[in-house]
Amino acid sequence: MPIALSQKQRIHYRIEGDRGPFLLLYPPFLEGLLCWYRAKYIERLQDYYRLILLDPVGHGRSDYSLALEHYTLESRAQHVLDIMEELKVEKFHFLGMGMGAQVGFFMAAHFPSRLRSLVTAGAHPYAITTEMQKFQEWIQQLRSDEISVFLESFKTQELVSPEREAEILKGSPEAYALSLEAISQWKGIGQDLNSISIPGLLITATGEEKFLSIREAGRKMPRARYLILPELRYNDGLLEAELVVPELMDFIRKLRRSE
Repeated sequence: MPIALSQKQRIHYRIEGDRGPFLLLYPPFLEGLLCWYRAKYIERLQDYYRLILLDPVGHGRSDYSLALEHYTLESRAQHVLDIMEELKVEKFHFLGMGMGAQVGFFMAAHFPSRLRSLVTAGAHPYAITTEMQKFQEWIQQLRSDEISVFLESFKTQELVSPEREAEILKGSPEAYALSLEAISQWKGIGQDLNSISIPGLLITATGEEKFLSIREAGRKMPRARYLILPELRYNDGLLEAELVVPELMDFIRKLRRSE
């Protein structure tokens, strides 16, 4: 079981595929690396890329810290960099969804020399404002031992299968609360978007609450564009692979031709 030691935390990671450029997949909130298998991203991508997957801190086989500092985007970005150091990978493409997309935006702003490109879905690079009340309610539920109540509320946001619900219930409510707390405290990188030179593809759909913010960010980043999907479909925590993967592969293929 590959483990990278990062900021005194053990971060579990996995490699799939043995050809093509390196592509890191960072999952959304409540998810570990297994979500990419369930949603069939791995079977669609592993013949074309060397995929790097990780269990974020507080998920899967990685450590479950009780300190907020390990759940910040700064720490999450460092976990990625330390995995890359372990693997001797200098530059890589980045695909992130939800919380994973926020990690990607942070890295594009602070570690641009490490990313070949940034592909995001389900998140914008701005501070949480309109969602703050919802986040605070979720944090309170998780810390009041009301994870079932939290899940009922969360299930109104996206599809949660019985298998995924069982997996979430096995996790640490405090780790989930710390993840939300760290996200809610992030100030975003809205003022830095004009200076980010990373090629980017920001994926959204008109049915998504964050649609306008994602579209705005795609317009502000000089080498990025936004993509509006024809519909918003989730598969057990991730946007449907058949919607995202063709666009991702076409985006990276065109970048490689232009290099």
